[in-house]
Amino acid sequence: MSLGSCRKFPPPPAGAAPTARKFTWGWSFHRHGHNPLTWRLLSDPQEEGEEQQQKGSIVTEDSTANPPSVILSLIPNISLKVYEFHQLNQATKGFSTERRIEGSSVYRAELSGSPAAVKRMNRDVSGEINILMKINHFNIISLSGFCSHLGTCYLVYEYMENGSLRDWIIHKDRSKVLPWIQRIKIALDVAIGLEHLHGYTEPPCVHKDVKSSNILLDGDFRAKVANLGLFRPAAGGGEFPPTRHIVGTVGYMAPEYAEHGFISPSIDVYSFGVVMMELVTGRDAATAAPGGEESFAAALTSFLGGGGGDPPEEMRSFVLAMARLVNTCLEDDPARRPDMGKVARVLSVILTESLTWAAARPENPLKI
Repeated sequence: MSLGSCRKFPPPPAGAAPTARKFTWGWSFHRHGHNPLTWRLLSDPQEEGEEQQQKGSIVTEDSTANPPSVILSLIPNISLKVYEFHQLNQATKGFSTERRIEGSSVYRAELSGSPAAVKRMNRDVSGEINILMKINHFNIISLSGFCSHLGTCYLVYEYMENGSLRDWIIHKDRSKVLPWIQRIKIALDVAIGLEHLHGYTEPPCVHKDVKSSNILLDGDFRAKVANLGLFRPAAGGGEFPPTRHIVGTVGYMAPEYAEHGFISPSIDVYSFGVVMMELVTGRDAATAAPGGEESFAAALTSFLGGGGGDPPEEMRSFVLAMARLVNTCLEDDPARRPDMGKVARVLSVILTESLTWAAARPENPLKI
């Protein structure tokens, strides 16, 4: 087989700990032959998401761009609007800095009078398009269009007015602090979205990059799971073979994945446990890690009390329920973690009880 380019990423040093940046190693094969319209995905299709996420890993030896018709031909039965580059360029004011969403490659756009988000990527996106076109679920970000120009791919998504959950967790402006009930609603939205991804897509999928910056909030603070660039579909029999290409963010990765490359829906459950911990304590993953159920309950109690004392006695059942749920999601043994369906059911009960409590006390509707 003639390969257009082949790159080997060096293995990590023996005993090296994962770093905060995303990383990958192993073999990556790119375009083959001399026909500019013939493209080959990675030699192991199960690894395509991880390899493509690594910046610069999908590179050819010439500057021939992969046109939209070629990328879309890789995806059967697709119905997706293909934009001309000049349309997106105009909609984002030339991809100006003022339209760029801080800390990302996403730009705010106006298309046909409606807001949209345009994500710019220098990698093949056929896998991400494929999975998003199979999903029609309120709690998973929707894809509306696509463009390819001079080797750069642009995906057009629905616009989420309130940005990422992380922005609200770490923001120092007290006016951006989310009430307790809003936080539980957000957690429930994410749990339902992940449950759909794990059990109701065909084939079932694992997100593999669940974190607060990949959860977006719309104008009503409804949450949607975003950034499926690293997703892993199940192989035959619904199994997820292990991988040598460990890609993720330290603080969110499940231990069996970070250390051994084992993949299952349980790694998303673990990551979601970290997100819930951030969500209900208001601290990021680097500082929010609990030392057990009691320490997490203490941190949550302090947070709900506004840092100036304990919350009302009746709320302690919420504290204990959340502490138990988070800690079961963070079990080192993946077999002891709940599935996302059970997580969603527990969150639904906590939300119902919180709403009942707040309705009986309109003067103190669980605001923090």
